[in-house]
Amino acid sequence: MGKQAILLVTGFGLVLTVGACRRSAEVRDIPELRVEKAGGSDFGPEADTATRLGFRSSRPQMLDTPAKPGIEFDLPPGWKELPPSGMRLLNLQIGDAPEVQCSLTTLGGDAGGLLANVNRWRGQIGLDGIQVEELAALPRAALAGKEAVLLELEGTFAGMSGSQNKAGWAMLGLLAVAREGSVFLKAVGPAATMKAEKEHFMALGRSIRMKPAAPAQGDPHAGMGDGMPRTGPSAAQAARGALAWDLPKGWTEKQGHEMRLASFAIDGSDQTECYLFPLGGDGGGTLNNVNRWRGQMGLEPVDGATLAQAPRVQVLGHEVALVEIAGSFQGMSGPVIAEAEMLAVMVELGDRALTVKLTGPKAVVQKSKDRFVAFVRSLRFE
Repeated sequence: MGKQAILLVTGFGLVLTVGACRRSAEVRDIPELRVEKAGGSDFGPEADTATRLGFRSSRPQMLDTPAKPGIEFDLPPGWKELPPSGMRLLNLQIGDAPEVQCSLTTLGGDAGGLLANVNRWRGQIGLDGIQVEELAALPRAALAGKEAVLLELEGTFAGMSGSQNKAGWAMLGLLAVAREGSVFLKAVGPAATMKAEKEHFMALGRSIRMKPAAPAQGDPHAGMGDGMPRTGPSAAQAARGALAWDLPKGWTEKQGHEMRLASFAIDGSDQTECYLFPLGGDGGGTLNNVNRWRGQMGLEPVDGATLAQAPRVQVLGHEVALVEIAGSFQGMSGPVIAEAEMLAVMVELGDRALTVKLTGPKAVVQKSKDRFVAFVRSLRFE
């Protein structure tokens, strides 16, 4: 097997959010948001996340991964539709300036929680984070038929990577965060432009309509769980892309949740779990994900040089960084864990990526560290 690096950093947490915008003048229907093919295998647009990205556990399990819906929206006047990119389901250019854009993203579960996403976006425009008590004072608006928190921020825009330096910019954001799934709409550009386009942005959010994919003919999983269709990989893809592992002692495999490939309970702790999460392309890059994880735990980002100093471990034929982060953490449910820790690895495989994370009370996570390392080393395609 090749090698991948495991990074050790203190105080990380995962928060993946993106924003997006919609249409007013004409209505467009995007029947399928995005399809990734693995190993040249063909599969239908209704295939689930793990299938599209080429990951599939060789052991039987029920993956609660809904097929992605189509999108309808009203395009605001003067806005242009751009091709989808990365994890964005919709990209729009606002006016004639290519760098002034609006984007839409949906994620499974609460994507790390409302507060973490609000503070991550505030950090992108050079503002300090807020406390949980301040969330209640934020205004609300409609996004894709859900109630969303509205952000109107102004400052120096650094972007998701932190490498930009655009003074006098503003951000409009709508965040609809819920355990069953989250929707994010975000627009950034010069403050004067954002002020002028605010009503168009709000109208776009109201106009977004998610359309569930129709069940596939002969789909044995149709109607299970939340009623969204499921489908497995083709035989050829399964033969090339089945992901297997050695389950550590004290770990219990749970039913899959939304976009996760697999989830595990650790030592009977309700607050501790490990899960595998597949991503398309490079998943945004290891450094960006590490810094999102740090932001979720209230920590400052690190640079590439710091990441390079992390210890390494072999995962799926690559040598990767082992991320170890301590801080305050709140997962998809339950109370905040004041003394929490996260162990994580991210493997970039060219056309796809995989993250493996273990989170919970620090004492439990530390006790599980050797087993976590053994687990990620055991990952293999069969």
